[in-house]
Amino acid sequence: MKVQAGRYKGTVLRTKSPLLIRPTTDSIKSWIFQIIDPSLSGVSFLDLFAGSGNIGIEAISRGCQFTAFVDNATETLIRKNLKILNNIIPVQIYSEDVLHFLRRRHPAKMMFHIIFADPPYQYPYFFELIRIIATAQIFAEEGLFILESGKHSFTIEPDETSSAPPLSLLREKYFGETRISIFQKES
Repeated sequence: MKVQAGRYKGTVLRTKSPLLIRPTTDSIKSWIFQIIDPSLSGVSFLDLFAGSGNIGIEAISRGCQFTAFVDNATETLIRKNLKILNNIIPVQIYSEDVLHFLRRRHPAKMMFHIIFADPPYQYPYFFELIRIIATAQIFAEEGLFILESGKHSFTIEPDETSSAPPLSLLREKYFGETRISIFQKES
C-alpha cells in the first residue's frame, strides 16, 4: 500500500499484521478520495476499524488538520506507519472497540467532518454502527460518513422507528464484492 497523493505521496505503508486485516485497495481509496479530496483541507477525519491506518494516513497526506484512528487491535501497526511519515499533524489513536468509542461522551472539542468506517464484512452490527454515527455528538453537521462493506453485508432501508437525524445516501459504488456508501449528515 502506498500513499497516493499529497505531502507523503509514494510512501509505502506496512500492512502486515499478525491479525487478519483487509486494507482498503488502492482503486477503492482512489475513488473515495476523488470525491472527498476538495473537502479535506482543514477538516478533522475519523478512521474507524483503522487496521493499518491506510485511509487516515491518506487523509493526513491530503491536508486534514487532525486525524483520529480507532481500532481495538492494531495500534502498534498504525504507530509504525505514522512513524514512517515523521508526521507533524496532530493525531490520536484509540485502542478500543469502535461502538464503545462512539457511545462514550467526548469533549465538545472533538468534532469530525469526515468519518470512515471499514468493519469486517461479516460484522454483525452494521445497523447499530450507522445509527450511532448518525447521532454521535462528535459528527459535524453536514459531515460525510463513508462506509466500506461487503456487497451483501446489509441492506439500506429507512428506519421509521428511529428518531435519529437522518443520513442521506449521496453515492454508492460497487468494486467486485466491496460496496462503498457515502452518506451526509443532515442538519
